[in-house]
Amino acid sequence: MKSRWIYLALISFLYILVPFHVGSDPLLAEEGEDFLDLDLETLMQMEVSIASRNPQTVQSTPAAVFVITNEDLRRSGAESIPDALRLVPGFTVAQIDTNRFAITARGSNGEFATKLLVLVDGRSVYTPLFAGVYWDVQDLMLEDVARIEIIRGPGAAVWGANAVNGVINIITKDAEDTQGFLASAGGGSEELTTAAVRYGGTVGENGHYRVYSKLHYKDASELSSGIDGQDESEMFKGGFRMDLNPEDGETFTLQGDIYAGEGERQATIPSLTSPTFSSRTTTDSELAGGNLIARWSKELSETSNYTVQFFYDRTMRDEIFADQSIDVYDLDFDHTFAPAENHSFTWGLGYRAVSDDLKRTESSFFEDESRTLHLFSSFAQDEIEIVDQTLSLIVGAKLEHNDYTGVEVQPTARLVYTPNTSHTLWGSFSRAVRTPSRADADIRLPVVAFPTDQGLPGLASIYGSDNNESEKLLAYEVGYRAQVTESFLVDVSTFYFDYHDQRSVLPGMPVPNFTPPVPHIDVISGVASEDTLYSYGGEILFDWRATDSIRLQASYSYINYNPTVATSLADAGIDYVFEGGVPENQATFRGQFDLTEKIELDAAVRYVDTLSDLTIPVDSYVELDLRLGWHITDDLELSIIGRNLLDDKHPEYSGLGLGVPSSEIERSVYGKITYRLPNS
Repeated sequence: MKSRWIYLALISFLYILVPFHVGSDPLLAEEGEDFLDLDLETLMQMEVSIASRNPQTVQSTPAAVFVITNEDLRRSGAESIPDALRLVPGFTVAQIDTNRFAITARGSNGEFATKLLVLVDGRSVYTPLFAGVYWDVQDLMLEDVARIEIIRGPGAAVWGANAVNGVINIITKDAEDTQGFLASAGGGSEELTTAAVRYGGTVGENGHYRVYSKLHYKDASELSSGIDGQDESEMFKGGFRMDLNPEDGETFTLQGDIYAGEGERQATIPSLTSPTFSSRTTTDSELAGGNLIARWSKELSETSNYTVQFFYDRTMRDEIFADQSIDVYDLDFDHTFAPAENHSFTWGLGYRAVSDDLKRTESSFFEDESRTLHLFSSFAQDEIEIVDQTLSLIVGAKLEHNDYTGVEVQPTARLVYTPNTSHTLWGSFSRAVRTPSRADADIRLPVVAFPTDQGLPGLASIYGSDNNESEKLLAYEVGYRAQVTESFLVDVSTFYFDYHDQRSVLPGMPVPNFTPPVPHIDVISGVASEDTLYSYGGEILFDWRATDSIRLQASYSYINYNPTVATSLADAGIDYVFEGGVPENQATFRGQFDLTEKIELDAAVRYVDTLSDLTIPVDSYVELDLRLGWHITDDLELSIIGRNLLDDKHPEYSGLGLGVPSSEIERSVYGKITYRLPNS
């Protein structure tokens, strides 16, 4: 994998080709604006749209909302979205190996955490195959991310099924805010090479564009045994965005990305012919795909606007467990208007088609090699100002029809009380569902081979079923946020979640199978909707601007998780769970220090409690990340980042019985240099 050097040479070549003119530009100042210069009141008045499709200030949002700004991203030293999500209170982020992450909010975790919806500029990146997110291909150029809006708790009444435990909306910058040239390059002990280049310009009198490309190359991780994890990877990504404003109140956006990557992955798969009943295999993973978004927004009046959005997404992955090609077509329309005084009403319609082609691999296959599934949706939401600027009620619901479970209704009611600009008390009730995935419906997955008393080897497998119900959640939340002083903020949120019809696996009876090439005993366990659970807990966040050059932030989260499993899989000889890894306690502390006008120091300490509900429990740990930044000039920045500095290596997750090993996460150090130059 030496193409990274070609890419670095390309960046150097672009420095020569692109015409540079040194000069001041207000856009550059905005892009690199010092976050410590923003007071808390300004931050609380920042508008977000994740809890409601209508923009609301952070202070008045009736949900457990958290915003990661572009400056947060820069000062965290994060090189990926998963790294950045470690900043969020109540989120569990566990690195499995070099490329795989288990990320969720307020619940059980896994490589495909099924109850967390992730959007990029309104495009869902939730895979319909396994229900979850392929984090290894969400490789955005973080310099172009305007902010990441997060809510802990359901958002299904707005965003639909699968927005159960939380929603992440990654919003990239308008093309107008990324004019000029930017290039960055770096490398280190684990993140061996990273490089990115972006250029932005104008289209006519009322349009702007940008184009970018990015590469990263990651070293292999290390297993607990000390051997090489054989999971090194390389990823290329490129894309564009164009924003046009043909007339006042009208905006058209066209954007897209393509990516291609490769890596290695190993797993232990069942074998009926091996003396150990298993075989270790290492395969090359080939990843490729792309997306295209077209969005048209028009402002009809001060209280009325509508948006039409279409996106196409293609995913191609050739891996151990699935050789897949998936096409997603999505069309959405929403309209906001004021039907009466003190009302803001939003409604919308949507349609999505998912077409897949799934080839058999050596470790699994699907009963139906190809399917096309359809999703029809509509939603309505009314925001009612009961007492002027003091008490508001939001009621709404989303109706969806899917091909697995038919019609699903997901309502919500949210009440927010803001007696003044410094205090907010809110409460909510919501119903959300997680609809079955393709794997739930018809996967055929051999899990373990074993000897039997009948003289034939045994093979335990999991089979999906089309008869599953949606997983259902009734959620009750209460929160309070207060700007105690001009420089000190407290945000508290609590929840009680009641789940029904949770995904489970029911063991079957042993059945002889004399099909060639190897006669054996089949033990087939079926995916079902039998489990229930409840959980409760909360999060608290303290944000203190101690001085003009010091910001301190601390958070603590607690969750009590109580699953009721219908049938133990041990009865079937299967050491397997779908999800796990719920830390009862988590805590983080962040400090941002402007040592001089040119030098910054950032520190993050995080504590994660024991993960006792995994196949192999993971001990609690405390880790430290540091970043030292130096603004050599107004255009040139150098950063040195150290991660996991308190241990040589430690596990953050363990396998879920699929034979894929989890890695030890190693201490790492890397450097990065970023050069920005605006148009003259």
